[in-house]
Amino acid sequence: MSGPKGQHFLPRRAYLHFFCRPTERGKIYLYQRGQKPLLTSIANVGKEGHLYSFKDTSGQLNTQIETEVFAAIDGYILPIMEKLNSAELAVRLDRTEAETLIVFLAFQLVRTPAFRDDLYRFDADMAAKVRTCVKLEEMKEVIKREIGVTPPDDEVLAFWESASQRIVEQLSAKDYWLRNIRRYARRFVDAIGLKIPALLRSECEHFVTSDYPVVINHGLGLGDSDLYFPVGSHTALYFRARPEREMGPGIDIPLIRVGGEETRMMNKRAFCRPKGTSMLRSNEMAYAGSLTNPSRLSE
Repeated sequence: MSGPKGQHFLPRRAYLHFFCRPTERGKIYLYQRGQKPLLTSIANVGKEGHLYSFKDTSGQLNTQIETEVFAAIDGYILPIMEKLNSAELAVRLDRTEAETLIVFLAFQLVRTPAFRDDLYRFDADMAAKVRTCVKLEEMKEVIKREIGVTPPDDEVLAFWESASQRIVEQLSAKDYWLRNIRRYARRFVDAIGLKIPALLRSECEHFVTSDYPVVINHGLGLGDSDLYFPVGSHTALYFRARPEREMGPGIDIPLIRVGGEETRMMNKRAFCRPKGTSMLRSNEMAYAGSLTNPSRLSE
């Protein structure tokens, strides 16, 4: 099947567009540790060759995940991203908009190469630990220690069966990830839907994003953690963990104006990832050196 070779894990129109330089359409600053900032097109960043492509039964590369699944998600989220980025006051999302935003964030968490690699390492390690268990309660305790929550019994047993058959070890990181990407996204949809969102607005400093844009803070697992997601150069979402929350007919997102110090703190969280992470922003600022130099991340 023909399709795009370079597949974006950071959507161009629905996401990167909102970090572009206002004076140069479609351009963004790319920062990588140990390298000078590079002004480049958003077509050149946040992508990987045949990231989501897989071989079908005929042996041909299939690009449906990119051209159908993610293309649809990115199309649905665009008007909501425009609403959030243009907000000057609190934002009201109806139920459909709220659910669309949550689905987008869940898939944005799982669709990156960084998550692919982290997932493979984590599940391979978890599988080795679960294989030593002989009782369901032992397995649940092992998983709870690692992720902070206990999945339902059927998921625990399914993972034990997979671990026993050494499924993780038999597959490449990519194949394992593509097999499980929707399952993890569904789990994250449930967790994100319980959180209380706020919209942060900064006029004096610019937010940055990275190739791991959804940042999990504080908790052991996603369920009890705060969540941070830069929406554009001047806007970011912050979700507080509130397990008792239930989805109503919609959500009201308060707008909180933040200063330069708070924005820089959020930017450090967005970029505090392993070596090789790229940072993207709309302008070139002197303090960016502290973000691209690991020795200064704690300043």
